[in-house]
Amino acid sequence: SGGIANLSFSFQGSEAVREAMHAVILKLARDAGLSLAIVNPAAMPPYDTLDPALRDAAEDLILCRKQGAAEALLALALTSGAASRPADTGDRNSWRLWTLEERIRYAVSRGIDDYIEQDVLELRPLRDTSLEIVEGPLMRGMREVGDRFGAGELFLPQVIRSARVMQRAVSALSPFIEAEKSGASNGKRDKILLATVKGDVHDIGKNFVGVVLGCNGYEVLDLGVMTPSERIIEAALTEKAAIIGLSGLITPSLDEMIKTAKALEERGLRIPLMIGGATTSLTHTALRIAPVYSGPVVYVSDASRSAEVARSLLSPKDRTGFLRDLARSYQDAAAWHAELEERRRLIPLGKARENKAVIDWSDPAANPAPHTTGIIELRDYPLERVVPHIDWPAFLREWESKREDPRLLEDAGAMLRRVEQEKTLALRGVAGIFPAQAQGDDVIVYGHDEEAGKTQGARFCFLRDQRQKPAGRPNLCVADFVLPQKRGGKGWIGLFALGVFFMPAAGDEKDEYNRLLMGTLANALAEAFSLEIHRRVRQEWWGVDGGVRPAMGYPMCPDHQDKRTAFKALEARERCGFDLTEQGMIIPASSVCGFYLANPQARYFGIGTIGDDQLRDWTGRKGISLEEGAKRLGLPPR
Repeated sequence: SGGIANLSFSFQGSEAVREAMHAVILKLARDAGLSLAIVNPAAMPPYDTLDPALRDAAEDLILCRKQGAAEALLALALTSGAASRPADTGDRNSWRLWTLEERIRYAVSRGIDDYIEQDVLELRPLRDTSLEIVEGPLMRGMREVGDRFGAGELFLPQVIRSARVMQRAVSALSPFIEAEKSGASNGKRDKILLATVKGDVHDIGKNFVGVVLGCNGYEVLDLGVMTPSERIIEAALTEKAAIIGLSGLITPSLDEMIKTAKALEERGLRIPLMIGGATTSLTHTALRIAPVYSGPVVYVSDASRSAEVARSLLSPKDRTGFLRDLARSYQDAAAWHAELEERRRLIPLGKARENKAVIDWSDPAANPAPHTTGIIELRDYPLERVVPHIDWPAFLREWESKREDPRLLEDAGAMLRRVEQEKTLALRGVAGIFPAQAQGDDVIVYGHDEEAGKTQGARFCFLRDQRQKPAGRPNLCVADFVLPQKRGGKGWIGLFALGVFFMPAAGDEKDEYNRLLMGTLANALAEAFSLEIHRRVRQEWWGVDGGVRPAMGYPMCPDHQDKRTAFKALEARERCGFDLTEQGMIIPASSVCGFYLANPQARYFGIGTIGDDQLRDWTGRKGISLEEGAKRLGLPPR
C-alpha cells in the first residue's frame, strides 16, 4: 500500500504536475502489484489523457531514466499553458483533426455527442456496409470504455454517457442498416430479455445493464422483479429472445437462477444466459449454474461489460473464441475454489460453543436497561434529519464509481431537493426495544408488555462462526451478547424495520437516468435512515455509548426469513405498510431490517461457512428441512 500524494510534495503550487505524477506512479505501481492506494480521487486524471510531454517528464523523474529529469519537470511546472496540464484541459477539439474512424472511437470512449451523427454519416459512404461502422470504430470505443472502467479510470455515469453516444450513432445509421439487410429476419434487432428472479425485488443493477444494452442497439425486454422461471422461459420463447439476463441481490436468488437454468435445460433450450447481481460471482456461476445448462452461461461482473458480452455471444466470428476463453476462466475459478476449500478449517460445533464470547454479566454495563421499551413508530420521518447521514462514497460505489463524479453528486442533490419540495418520498419505520434472554444460540424475545420469563413473543435461532480461530479469539454468535436465561433477570434486544417509500414524479419512468438516480438515492437514504435511528436509540431510547445494528440477511445473521419474526414483533405491516416476498425481501426495496445489541463487547462479524453438524442443529431448532436450510444459506443442496 502507499500514499500516492507523498511523492509530489516538492511540486506544491503546480497541481497539474502533481496530478500527472500521481497518475503515472499509480499506473506503474498498480502494474507492479500495488493493491491499496491512498489518493484524492477528485484530482486523479486518467493516465491516458495526460499530455505526452508532461507524462514522459514525470516518468523520466519517477523511474530515474534521464539525467536532468527533475529540472525538466520543474521547467514544465513553471511554464503556463497546455504543456503543464492534462491534455483534456487543453485544446478540447484537437481530436477533430484525426481520421473519421478515430474521431468516432474517441467520441464514444469520452462520451462526446456533439458530432457523432455527423461523423458516422460522413464515414458511411466510405464503407461497404453501415454495420461495419457499428462493429468497427463504435464497438472499439465501447470496448475502450469497458477497459478503462475495469482499470478504475471511469465510473458508471461516464459509461452511460458513452452508451448514449453509441445510441445516437446507431440511431443515425439504423435506416441504412435496415435497407442494406437482405432478409426481413435480418432486419430485426436482437432481443435481450432481463429479469430479477423470483423472490427478489432489487433491480438497480439490472436497470443499469438495460440502459447500456439499449444504447448499444439491442432491444431490451425487462420483465421487472420477482419473476418466476416459468414466466422468464415463456417470454423468451414468445419474444424469440437471443439472450436472457438474470439478476439477483440476495443469496436465495442464486438458487432461483439455478432453477431457471435447469428449467431451460429440461425444455431443450440453448439460449445464452447472462448472470449478474450483488451475490453472484464467477465461482458460483462456474460451479453451480453452468454445469446444469448446456447453453452458454456467462457471469457479467458489471454493467459496462454487458454490451461486449452480448456482442461476443451473438457474433458468428467471435463466439467460438469467447466461449473457449470462458471455459478456461471457469476451470480456473473451480481450481481456485477447490484450493480455498482445502485450506478452510472448521471445528466441531461443540468446540465452537465452548469458545463463545466471555462476558461478565455481573457488570451492569453488560446489560444496560433502556429508557424506552416497546414499539416506537416512525412515520413520515423528517428527510432533513436523515440526509446528513448519507454515505456518498457508498452511493458512488452503487454506480460502480471508482472516484468522485461532481456531476452525479450535483444531480443527486437536485433530486433530493425536488423530492423534499414535492413530497414524493416518505421515510417510515418501526423500532422496538424488548425484554430478551439467550437460550444457547437462540434469543427469546418477550412481548413488550410482559415481564421476561412469562410470555414468549419471538424466537430467533442464530448461527455461530465455526471457523478455527487463533488463540484468544472467540467463535461468535449474536446470542453471546444477550443475557443468558440461566442467569435469571431481564436482558434486552432491539429490532428495527426502516424503509423509503416513494412515487416517481411524472415523466421519470421514461427518463432512465433519473429513474436510476432515484433508485440509488433511495438505497442511500435507507441506510442513512438506519444510521439516524441507531443514533437516537443510543442517545435517547437506550442510553448507551456503543452497540451494533446487524441487518438480517447479512453475514452476522444471514437468514432473510428472520425478517418475518421481526415484522410480527414490530407490527411492521400493520403500522407502516411493509411487506415481504417469498424469499424474505422487503417491499419497498430500499429498506433494512435488523437488531440492536447494546452490550459494549458486541461487534460485527461474519458467520462464513458452517459444518454439516451446525446445519443439522440449526435446521432442527428452526423446524425446517436440511434442504430448506441449505437454500437459505446459499449452501450446496443436502
